[in-house]
Amino acid sequence: MSFQSIKKGLATLLAGVSLTLLLPWALSSAPFSLSRSPEAAAGMETEPLSSSLPEGYRVTLGEEVRFLPPEELLCTLAGPEWDVLSSHDGDAETALGIWCILTHSRLLGEMGDLAEELTPEELQKEPWLTLSAAQPSEDQTVYSVISQYADYFLSNGGSLVRADASLSDILSALQSGLTPAEIFASYGGEEAVLQKAAEK
Repeated sequence: MSFQSIKKGLATLLAGVSLTLLLPWALSSAPFSLSRSPEAAAGMETEPLSSSLPEGYRVTLGEEVRFLPPEELLCTLAGPEWDVLSSHDGDAETALGIWCILTHSRLLGEMGDLAEELTPEELQKEPWLTLSAAQPSEDQTVYSVISQYADYFLSNGGSLVRADASLSDILSALQSGLTPAEIFASYGGEEAVLQKAAEK
């Protein structure tokens, strides 16, 4: 599926939806301080887009349907694994940023598929994702890192990379000496590029 069709599908998904995103928190750690962009930290160039990402996703979380901003959705998904791995200091934060980009790419692709399968009326009624009842980590570092990466995703040849990457596997790759750019290439191919959505 092309990225153009994903954008068209997501635009349909989001018709009439409005939600104010939380403001990002500044980081003090060097790899992800606001003075260094995600692409600089990854050693990769970024292709900017003219369109913005969805302001939120309607998900089934346990037995409850909620509308989650991208940051909150990613924090919820990362929470349990992060709580186990967060003691690895800078490596864990670097791994979390990489995981965020890969996971967001996969989720956007899955929602783009859904947009092609359902009518606009069905899209207004159906949840777009179903998650376990996990809660976001209470560690504010998670939101601090993810809020800087939630507008980024990975693509190759115009298609979103659909890698199902675990935080622990990414951390292990970093600790074995791979750079973020090498890790992105291992999941998305040598031609994979970072893309950044337009600011709202």
